[in-house]
Amino acid sequence: MFKRVDLKMALTCAVTALCMVRPALALNNRSWVSQSGNDANNCSIADPCKTFQHAHDETVTAGEVDVLNPGDYGALTITKSIVIDGGGMGYIGAGAITVNAAAGSTVVIRNLSMNSLGGTTANAISWVAGELLYVEGVTIENYVNGIAVGPFAASANGGRSLVIARLFVNDTTIRDCSDFGVNLQPFASFTASLNHVTIENNTSSSALTGGMLVQGTTASVKNSLISRVPNGVVVDVQGQLELDNSTISYTTLGIEAEGAGALVRIGGDSIHLNSTGMSATGGAQIVSYGNNQIAANGAGETPTSTITLK
Repeated sequence: MFKRVDLKMALTCAVTALCMVRPALALNNRSWVSQSGNDANNCSIADPCKTFQHAHDETVTAGEVDVLNPGDYGALTITKSIVIDGGGMGYIGAGAITVNAAAGSTVVIRNLSMNSLGGTTANAISWVAGELLYVEGVTIENYVNGIAVGPFAASANGGRSLVIARLFVNDTTIRDCSDFGVNLQPFASFTASLNHVTIENNTSSSALTGGMLVQGTTASVKNSLISRVPNGVVVDVQGQLELDNSTISYTTLGIEAEGAGALVRIGGDSIHLNSTGMSATGGAQIVSYGNNQIAANGAGETPTSTITLK
């Protein structure tokens, strides 16, 4: 039988041993960043961290990162399903976002401002792996490409051939990029949908740059504006684009379709005040639904064919 003093000593040792073992901290369902935060913190609202990257790393899959006050929260690599919400206050200066997420991942980037200032950062948002990417209410300025997709590796989405990776861009402005505002070069199992997107003021005079490149994939653009860029949209290498209720103006070439298999369908669009409105070469097609406003261009105002709306 232990003496009382022995029992007391045993309990003291046990408590001391427990205190020496630091329990693993659980990841947050929602993490927070603040300009006064510290990446040594746990990213809770009471103890916010300093950067998007640390907040991402401290958040569960399918969780969310939010912003407490205005500030620059740094470059970010996303590797899982997550929401990054700038709250109209967060921005990334001279940095970028890379989405290299696990198969089946859904990533949402919203209410964020991105400005590389000198324009030397290649892509504001690069997507190389994952299943769904939503870009909502984002302003992008002074990059080489605003949003760049692919080329995806064959296994980028877990090798699931029946799964189509999809990009959705809504209520977003992309300006002053030197290559393309949206550059799509993924694999065949991919679609992109742009709605209420403005792409303008490309900083390059090169004929190989412009508002949007659709290469080897399919995309739709609705209710959007592409203006003051060398090329409005370029569709080639089996690319297909649906352009609806949108405006292309003040470009050198509004719509350029190149090569067999390249197809652009236009409906309810305004294509005006371009040096050349449209050009289809090498067997490419620009098909009109017959309800467009194509005028005041220097040349190229006739689509390759017109079909009747039903």
